[in-house]
Amino acid sequence: MFLKKTFLRFFLFCAIVASTVLVCNVRKEQKAQKIEIYGYNWCTWCVKAKELLRNKGIDFEYHDLEGASEQLKEKAFSGLHLNQTRTVPQIFLNNSYIGGMANLERAVQSGKIKRSNKAVCV
Repeated sequence: MFLKKTFLRFFLFCAIVASTVLVCNVRKEQKAQKIEIYGYNWCTWCVKAKELLRNKGIDFEYHDLEGASEQLKEKAFSGLHLNQTRTVPQIFLNNSYIGGMANLERAVQSGKIKRSNKAVCV
């Protein structure tokens, strides 16, 4: 009888702890990431950058620089130092400069950029 009561108490304790952890993790939201790509539709590397993010299920905002305003072009190249050339794509994560296609691939592989979820269950 003692063993049965001890087992039931232990089982109840585990159920309460597990449900508390699950509820806490479901409510925990990831910080939304904002990915922006600046480029040209005819640019091979720009197309590859968009394909990479689409294939990984990662949301992004694309800005075509063809015929774009000077203000948009300045924003696109704001991550560059004055002596660097203006190549595309130019990629930003949460308004911080990532770089070009190679840097984007490294960021995705390392997990710095990942598919965004509204809730996380562990």
